[in-house]
Amino acid sequence: MRNAAAVLLGMALIWTGAGQTAFALDAMPKVPINSEDWYRLEIMGIHVGSMWTHSEQVESEIVVQSELVMKLSRVGFPVDVRQTRVARFDAEPPYAPRSFSYIGREMDVEKRIEGRAVGEEMHLSILSGGKMYEKTIGMPAGAVFEEAIPFLLQDRAFKVGDKASYFTFNYELLTPISYRVSAIDSEDEETFAIVYLLEQLQVEVTSYLNKDGSVLETVIPLGAMSLRMALASEKEATETPEGRFDIVISTKTEFQGAPPSDPELFTAEARLPNKELSDAAPNTHRQTLTPIADSDWMSLEVKRDAEPQERVPYPIKSAELEPFLSSTLYVQADNPDIRAKAAEIVDGTEGAWEAAKRISEWTHTYVKEKRFDRGYATAKETLDSRSGDCTEHTMLAVALTRAAGIPARIVSGVVWMKDGFYYHFWHEAYVGEWIALDATLGQTPADARRIQLSRGELESDTALELTFGVLQTLNMLELRASPK
Repeated sequence: MRNAAAVLLGMALIWTGAGQTAFALDAMPKVPINSEDWYRLEIMGIHVGSMWTHSEQVESEIVVQSELVMKLSRVGFPVDVRQTRVARFDAEPPYAPRSFSYIGREMDVEKRIEGRAVGEEMHLSILSGGKMYEKTIGMPAGAVFEEAIPFLLQDRAFKVGDKASYFTFNYELLTPISYRVSAIDSEDEETFAIVYLLEQLQVEVTSYLNKDGSVLETVIPLGAMSLRMALASEKEATETPEGRFDIVISTKTEFQGAPPSDPELFTAEARLPNKELSDAAPNTHRQTLTPIADSDWMSLEVKRDAEPQERVPYPIKSAELEPFLSSTLYVQADNPDIRAKAAEIVDGTEGAWEAAKRISEWTHTYVKEKRFDRGYATAKETLDSRSGDCTEHTMLAVALTRAAGIPARIVSGVVWMKDGFYYHFWHEAYVGEWIALDATLGQTPADARRIQLSRGELESDTALELTFGVLQTLNMLELRASPK
């Protein structure tokens, strides 16, 4: 699941950052600006951390600060996450964004981002992996920071039954995203709810408020794995959790029936209750989903790619494939050390497949410490540290493959590991055709016992969009053996 929990809880700051907001069923009165609140963070009812928010007006701008702290684990390895951010925007309508700063730290890996709004552009300075990157993102007209939404709702006298849509700049994804907002009655007569639909993720965030406007709790339902922020005292929010929630073990997908044993062909039946599985899992040349008549289950077939026999020369040059040779924030294909290492690895190879296979196998051997307590490291950081989990293996393998002149892309999904299916990253290389490889597990080509949940798109600078399919299936995907 990687950073998904922190990302979604960060998005839940929409209401909490605005302070305690008086709200009547007929209209929304003026939002008090100066406030400070603490929230207790829970995953599946287990206390995992805290969130602090503070907002104030400083001359002509509103300043909202927040800090999120979580203590988690991955397969028993402790993982500490800390995110701090400061957003500044106009104190008057339309609450135009001015600037923001963001610091994200996961164990020993830190990322710092500063953004400055200039017209309909967001100018970003990103410090990651010891290197500074500059980037400019286009902003839709009228886009705001997430923390400005309550003020926009106030100005339109938002009331129960009303709906609205806004574009906001998201600090974790580093891109504008669309929110659909609606006010609904709560089952409790003393409270009501504001529902935010994050359209790109197809995830709903619901904030429950009392009639005085206090935000009592915010809930993000993800199947059986719900995320919750509850208003609390500083002591209640920051007390040390009794244990650590394991985000890997807790998101395992059980397999009903005999464990899959054939690495060449995986067949099963799958479903997502109350959702379309085809929205999360694409059909590809190796993965096929077919509806089963009179059932909400689907027949699944995954074939292992055959090793290509044709020796396709490389570097491969194609306008269509050019994006998959590019360098991004985490996949630093243009880094001098990455390029030099790629050249060394593929020296003497004949054809793109031999080169791609050698890079994947080299990465599997080179990353000696198969650790789950590493932060979200870049390819260069992994080249230096020689440690990480499936994310680090994949980022490094893709960067090296691209640096060698072979198009490559990241794939996310679930993979069979001994006792169940776990969320996982692997990659594909274009060697005349797209072939799946798994540098983490040392499989070239990758074996068939996996389900792809991403759609083969080029990763963004954060690569967090690769978790979208994961979020749609989290603790909801059901798998069973195909009938004989």
